[in-house]
Amino acid sequence: MSGSTAPQIARCVRDTIGSLDKITDVYEAIDDADDLPPAFEEVFKAVSPATTALKSIKAYLAKKKPEGDMDADKNTAQKEKAAAEKFQAAAAHLYDIYDRVVPAGDGPRMARYRSAAGKSGRIEVLMKGILDGILVLAKEPIFSKDQIAAIKKALEEVLKIPKSLTDETGQGVYNYGSGPQTVHYGQGDQNINTGPSPQLNGKFMREINVNPVMPKPDTLDHKSRTH
Repeated sequence: MSGSTAPQIARCVRDTIGSLDKITDVYEAIDDADDLPPAFEEVFKAVSPATTALKSIKAYLAKKKPEGDMDADKNTAQKEKAAAEKFQAAAAHLYDIYDRVVPAGDGPRMARYRSAAGKSGRIEVLMKGILDGILVLAKEPIFSKDQIAAIKKALEEVLKIPKSLTDETGQGVYNYGSGPQTVHYGQGDQNINTGPSPQLNGKFMREINVNPVMPKPDTLDHKSRTH
């Protein structure tokens, strides 16, 4: 890491460590995980090796002289800076999702997860971005071979995690409560009856008496005899 980009990278590393530490606090405080999507546990397993790696980078940058590594080419320096900025943003988004989904709250956790994730915020994808970025900076003497292997192993495990959210195209409708859900995206009539009474569907030119009250036959006979 060149001296020109080291201060920016150091800030990104510091902020990312902070986000991962807050994820740990939120996740370890969970009381009831019955409806928590399984990916949250699997992704959390990568938080510790990621944090350890970032602390190694932070320690290296803290004792490194600003003029060091001036022989690093500008292209490499910019790649390292870009990687740091990406894992900083990914970690911030990941913490926001954990903070909104893991604690008890209003509504099912999956519904809150979908809302917090947005279009591109699947937690396994965010963690992959963090680990990919760390590997860009994972070079000797900052990392030992064992440390680099640990990050690669964590990345392999994250890549095995099934999609925690399905891709949605077009209009989507979700019913997380009880009771019927009626949806009509097309043209024409939609006939819905959720009650106990009969439903008549069609197009009528005149009025319809749905429940005519007819006199009983013996009542009609009695009236005709009295007249």
